Amino acid sequence: MGFLDSLKAWFRTESEEARDLLDSTKSRMEADLDRREAEAAATPSERMEQLQEQIADGDDAFDAIRDKIEGRGLRAEAAEEVAEAAGAAEDAIEDAELVDEAEADGGPDTGAAEEPTA
Repeated sequence: MGFLDSLKAWFRTESEEARDLLDSTKSRMEADLDRREAEAAATPSERMEQLQEQIADGDDAFDAIRDKIEGRGLRAEAAEEVAEAAGAAEDAIEDAELVDEAEADGGPDTGAAEEPTA
């Protein structure tokens, strides 16, 4: 494949992407225009209902933000609890006593092997 063929292919893909972008932008603008026309043609009572719906949508957005913030707060508390538990575990390990193996088995701690008695 030559340089011109690769250049043509690149222009083809770029033009397809530009067409897709234009189509999506056009559809969004048409939807926005339709919404604005409906708002302009609405009676005062319909407009009041639309405003109340917008306010409710805004409240939902604030609730979602609040939930995110509270979730982050809960995660921070959980991380703090884990850190405290890890610190307590490290303190317990440092405070642990070393036990001689013979004591752990239940035998006397003489340090030497016992001699049989006759």
